[in-house]
Amino acid sequence: MSAKNPLAFAGSSGRTRAGGFTLLELMIAVAITAVLMTIVAPSFRTTVLNSRRAAVVNEVLGTLQLARSEAIKQNRATRVCPSVNQTSCSTTATDWGKGWLSFVEGTGSCSSTRPDTSCGDVVLRASANNYEGITISATTTNLRFLSFNGTISGSRTLTFCDSRGNSAGDARAIVLDPAGRARIGVIDGDGAALTCP
Repeated sequence: MSAKNPLAFAGSSGRTRAGGFTLLELMIAVAITAVLMTIVAPSFRTTVLNSRRAAVVNEVLGTLQLARSEAIKQNRATRVCPSVNQTSCSTTATDWGKGWLSFVEGTGSCSSTRPDTSCGDVVLRASANNYEGITISATTTNLRFLSFNGTISGSRTLTFCDSRGNSAGDARAIVLDPAGRARIGVIDGDGAALTCP
């Protein structure tokens, strides 16, 4: 008794031929796949950009919330500042996009380069902006939370942009109110539209 090929079937002439795809069927499948990819690719790019932006916004928001809570808990002023090297504060507002750090202010005589561990400054968190294409802009280089209640002086806004800019409302902001509370929004602290560099 001979074994039958499970992929073979009898044609109309009674001869057996191997099953599979014809060249025409493969070309149609490739064409359908190409059409679907051109439809899906732009929305996938948007999803990736939104995910990157959300990740960096949440990371900075966590740093700000930690600094405020530590100011209240330790009854000492805390600061969040831009940082190029994650060891010292930068004096340039455009450096927020390179990284940031937060620290509890010491009570001793500190140098102008902060944080200064010799005077009691304690670093809480230091982060680099590892999200390619995300820019962070602010009008300040120093967010200082007061010790007794975690407030800051005035309203502050940190704006997060990517390659899309803000033409379609794609930018996001962290807005700090004078009480030190942070919220994520699509307008700045004064209610104006966000601008991307």
